Amino acid sequence: MSRKILFVDDEPSILRGIQRNFFDRFEIETAEGGPAGLARFRSEGPFAVVVSDMRMPEINGTALLSEIRNIAPDTVRILLTGQADLNDAIEVINKGGIFRFLTKPCPPELMEKTLQEAIRQYELVIAERELLDQTLQGAIKVLIEIGATALPRAHQQAIALRKYVRDIAIDLETPNLWELEISSLFARIGELAIPGEVISKHTENQPLSRIEKELLTRVPLEGNILLKSIPRLEGVAANILYHEKNFDGSGFPEDAVAGEEIPFGARLIHLVRHFVVLKSKGLPDPAIRASLKRNATNFDPGLLEAVLGGVGKLFSGEEGEVTAIPIRFVELEPGQRLAAEMVAGNGQLLLEKESLVTPAIIQRLKNWTRITRVKEPIFIYPS
Repeated sequence: MSRKILFVDDEPSILRGIQRNFFDRFEIETAEGGPAGLARFRSEGPFAVVVSDMRMPEINGTALLSEIRNIAPDTVRILLTGQADLNDAIEVINKGGIFRFLTKPCPPELMEKTLQEAIRQYELVIAERELLDQTLQGAIKVLIEIGATALPRAHQQAIALRKYVRDIAIDLETPNLWELEISSLFARIGELAIPGEVISKHTENQPLSRIEKELLTRVPLEGNILLKSIPRLEGVAANILYHEKNFDGSGFPEDAVAGEEIPFGARLIHLVRHFVVLKSKGLPDPAIRASLKRNATNFDPGLLEAVLGGVGKLFSGEEGEVTAIPIRFVELEPGQRLAAEMVAGNGQLLLEKESLVTPAIIQRLKNWTRITRVKEPIFIYPS
């Protein structure tokens, strides 16, 4: 964790005094003027704390700290002002974004105390973020394993959906790749709220009643409700809510959102999911291309043109044949990927082809084998 402090001032004598007073207690770096401070922050960061003078030519302290906030919001920012700048400094504080402001000349003991408090504040912010990240990763892992065990067919499509969405996003240099990947994996998580027999009838193309069709229509909303209360997954929840919304505004949900107002992730998933569903039915690439073109008004025209033009390599042809490895159930280990469906002795589907084996899945299967057997051999891909 960085504990570096950057001082920015246009007076070299002040910067020399800072180094002289605090070099033995803090990791101090200095920059003469706003442009030099911004360049140093970008090239030598991260910095835990930035202390900037208010009045500087070219880039003043307010503008500098505002830009630093955009680059690294966790960095603690302190503003140094003269008495004449006091009202401006108070306005900056009231607008947010500044941890402290100090008036010049600042006594060394006050500066030292403020720097210590600023570093503690930075450490608290970073520790909280790391805890949140770990909690979020754990929650995501649990949800993925729940989906893999409860909705094996939907999970198989989710794995394919994530792969294609990721490939397209990388080709397009799209930001927030992690958000797109999670949105892809959880696009159909709302099916957990739908009775299993309804999902089975839909999967097997059996006739559905009006109520059953209405339940299936609510899948995006159910997924949105499930995820929107999880911190940092608000964007994922929005992608899930709108992933069946057509570009022309038709489809679910029935609101005024249309075109580029639909979240980008939802537009991308909507297009790629159409491809994945048709691919899972065994349709050849020319037929899938024709379907995408025939339903062009449903999709973002820029994304559709990019995908048909080769972005993401959805239509790259058949992959080379891979020889599957037969194993016994007792040889099943986390990290293996199934090269064929796993079924019970009575023919019931347990896991779809392409499913990734996790510790939770193995435990579920062990519980299953206490009642009935798993059909062997099980086929996995070479590691």
